[in-house]
This record gives sequence, C-alpha cells and structure tokens, in this order.
Amino acid sequence: MVYNFRLSLAVKKLKQKIGQATLMNLMNSQNQQLMAVVHEKKRWGILSEILIFASFMIAIFGGNLLVLLYFLILYTITTIYINHLTEKTFKNISKLD
Repeated sequence: MVYNFRLSLAVKKLKQKIGQATLMNLMNSQNQQLMAVVHEKKRWGILSEILIFASFMIAIFGGNLLVLLYFLILYTITTIYINHLTEKTFKNISKLD
C-alpha cells in the first residue's frame, strides 16, 4: 500500500516536471512506443475497474471475506502496474526533451 502511494506521488511529480504542453505535443505525435504503452495502460485500467467492481459486488452481496481480499489484492497489483507504466512513460518523455 505504501509502495503504491509513493509511486503515485512520483508519477505526479514527473507529470508536473514535464508540463502539460509537452504532454499534449507527444499525444499528437505518432510515436509507436508511446502508443503501445498507452494501449497497455488502457487494458490494465479496464482490468482494474472490473476487479474493483467485483470487489464491491462481493462486499454488497456478502461473499466470502477471503475472496473479497483476493480481488482487492489483485486490484492493488493492477494499480501499481498502471502507475509503473505511467512512471516509465514520463521518464522516457523527460529523456526526449
């Protein structure tokens, strides 16, 4: 949990460092590596939404606590990976500048 929080703060600092104008210019470009990472982030984002939805449904309908914990751990792992991809992307962008 602490690792995810620290990673989120690092991503936020990198995003502020790069600036919004640079991000918009890169989104308009057709960099294949950047597009592949964005596509992978979207897939993992959808998976994380499915996992958190499943966790809510298990909690609402009174499922097993261990199953709920399992889905929440999977959700945490997916958000860590999404933050890792974002950090990797921002570091590559800052190297390009």
